[in-house]
Amino acid sequence: VSDLLRDSLQADVVCVGYDFNFGKGRSGNAETLRALLAEAGIQALVMPAFSVPTAALADPGQASAASVGATTICSSSGVRKAVQEGQIAQATRLLGRAVEIEGVVEHGAARGRQLGFPTANLRLDAELTPAVGIYAAWAEIIGPLPAAASLAEVISPLAYRPVLARHPAAVSVGYNATFTARPTPAEPAFALATGEPAAAGSGGGHAATWPPLSIEAHLIQPAGAGWLDLYDQPLRLTLVAKLRDEQRFSSVDALRAQIAADVAETKRLLGVTG
Repeated sequence: VSDLLRDSLQADVVCVGYDFNFGKGRSGNAETLRALLAEAGIQALVMPAFSVPTAALADPGQASAASVGATTICSSSGVRKAVQEGQIAQATRLLGRAVEIEGVVEHGAARGRQLGFPTANLRLDAELTPAVGIYAAWAEIIGPLPAAASLAEVISPLAYRPVLARHPAAVSVGYNATFTARPTPAEPAFALATGEPAAAGSGGGHAATWPPLSIEAHLIQPAGAGWLDLYDQPLRLTLVAKLRDEQRFSSVDALRAQIAADVAETKRLLGVTG
């Protein structure tokens, strides 16, 4: 503590959470650290747990009688679990702000454009991604970093870049199930080179792996608006709600009809008309 926090970092105050642990076998806790810091002349701030009503985490009309009066501690593990399960409203309440995905738009297979619903394919480096499924979201096109950027802006560039445009968006997080062969015990799935929907029960005689997870956003624009060229453009997606699980469709027409329904539901949830 003395060598690192006082001598190297020259810390005056150290802030930790109430459930902080450190040392071999996580044997040290916040109070242990407080005592060690006091010996080094450093102030310790131990932040208490922050809780929200458990009933507030349930979807409207879903709160149980047992949850009335109960509270749930807000924690990073709780937020991660909610995001991974696609419980966006719950994750938002625990986090205290909207769940966001940020990345740079890259080239994809252009299937969305062929279907009449062009998508921006996000190149993502985040460790945490939402559950596979279709989501309603807001998409923000992010501009360049200001020339006179501060250190904070350079360290976390997307948070400080100007928003050039904001669009409602239907977002797919998944594996392009309709264009992937049905999983078999021998091989989970493989992408068809033809780009045609996979026939039910079809398999393959060659080694194949499940395709990589993709995040694709269809930015909803007014009728008659031109195609948005967003390649290499930073994009931020603010998730609002999960619409449904990813599905495999028997035909391109069935898939196209469902995407149209997803777009309509996204507009309804976001209060978008026209």
